[in-house]
Amino acid sequence: MALGHDGYVNDLPYTSNAFVGLSPVNLRLPALVAGVDVAPFERGGVMWELGCGYGNGLISAAAAYPECQFVGVDFNPAHIAGGRRRIATLGLTNIELLEADFAELAARPGSLPPCDLAVIHGVYSWVGAPVRAALQDLLRQGVRSGGLVFLSYNVLPGSQDMAVFQRALLEASRLSVGRSDVRLEAAKDRIKALRAAGAGQLVRDGLMKELFEKIESAPTAYLVHEYMNESWDALYHSQVAADMAAARLDYAGSAVPHENFPNAMLTPAQLEALEDIALPAVRETLRDMFLQRILRRDLYMRGLTRMSGAGREEVLRDQLFCAASRQDGNPVTLNWPAGEVEVPAPYLQAGQVLWRDGPTSLRALLDGPLAGSGSSAAEAVAILVSSGLAWPCLPPPSSEVSAVVQRAVFDLAERACRLGLGESGAVPAPRVGSELPVGGLEARVLDGLWQGVPNDTPALVEHVWAPFEAAGEWLVHKGERIEDGAQCRAVLTEMLDRLRPERIPLWRGLGMLPPEGTVPAGSGGTPRP
Repeated sequence: MALGHDGYVNDLPYTSNAFVGLSPVNLRLPALVAGVDVAPFERGGVMWELGCGYGNGLISAAAAYPECQFVGVDFNPAHIAGGRRRIATLGLTNIELLEADFAELAARPGSLPPCDLAVIHGVYSWVGAPVRAALQDLLRQGVRSGGLVFLSYNVLPGSQDMAVFQRALLEASRLSVGRSDVRLEAAKDRIKALRAAGAGQLVRDGLMKELFEKIESAPTAYLVHEYMNESWDALYHSQVAADMAAARLDYAGSAVPHENFPNAMLTPAQLEALEDIALPAVRETLRDMFLQRILRRDLYMRGLTRMSGAGREEVLRDQLFCAASRQDGNPVTLNWPAGEVEVPAPYLQAGQVLWRDGPTSLRALLDGPLAGSGSSAAEAVAILVSSGLAWPCLPPPSSEVSAVVQRAVFDLAERACRLGLGESGAVPAPRVGSELPVGGLEARVLDGLWQGVPNDTPALVEHVWAPFEAAGEWLVHKGERIEDGAQCRAVLTEMLDRLRPERIPLWRGLGMLPPEGTVPAGSGGTPRP
């Protein structure tokens, strides 16, 4: 097993995921819910991601914010090389990915441009104290006044069983040789045998049972990077808050909107047990004693300023929202730590409005379907986001941004033609400043719609199937090889009849397609980017 700096695995690339919740618009929202006066991320803004992996999320944010600058740093050269290839494909000029060591950067103040937003996700408790100190130095040197920092970490006491599980897996991996994935498989067999033999620390229900189930289904690259690092650690909130204070950053709140509401997290009796604690770090740390969470997603700010309740309400009401999922009218239940909550019917109606009509402001929702809910703007945000009904979003993308989206669609659609409809990737979703996973069939549909193919099943089936038919290819469906052209079209017709109502409204709301009724750039025979 090859270990990089500070014992971090670097012989196997990590998964290439982006998280919508880490985009600039999605990180500002929970800060506002927490009552923090944080400026919008706009022209001239700079965003860092320290430990960016392939940079997928950062690249998609750069596509959505062409007037801002983005810098990603990662120690793994394969990650940086892959990210740079994608940047070149999309033609972006406002982003730079650096293959660098945090300590080396921290030793050269000014090596990164001052930033307004920094993301450190899946790094802080996976590296040792010297690297954490370097991260603190970078934040102290580079975060501007009013800047926001997102920091995730494995938190104690909720991660106690995970710490046992990780140590067992790591120690067992020392008994074999080879690349990390090979050692992982041998280690999995070893600790499963220990569990079967009645190892008391490994047979508990709850989280420990979930972890053993997870290693059977989670991607190998994820498991290696999650559990096979020598410096893996879990931390109390008070420890992390002290680290951030040394970087001149104050705890602002949770990056998960509903976690900023005490009554969503704790029962009345639990709240009463904490109500006289004035020190924020102590209160948060003791609050974690009641919770079963293993990962904290915290927001910190330099120069923390709180808004009045009225000021918060007004800013939130002006925030745009888009549909995050199709609402079929079935009940939705929120499993908040304080107890299960059924999402009220007005919120389901709001989700339907967003799906049908496209993005709109929270003000319009509160004056419309949510008028009878009795919710404040902050409460409405918490319910809309945590229920998976909506995401905060940006105004419609400019033609410059749409051109980047079209290039991404074209690239993935071309790969699907070469490699088959099983090929998959991601396409920028500029209205949320992130990206969405897209399969090969979906990419061909998106490509057709960008070219001006009518949004009806027969026309899209022809667009999807034409290059394969011309090349003499066939379709494999449910393990069966289908060579007859009419049968292939029938299968694709069935698939697109399901796909179109489920995906096209979502894509359009996210800015992955031009507005309905407009003529896309590149249609009508115009060369595509």
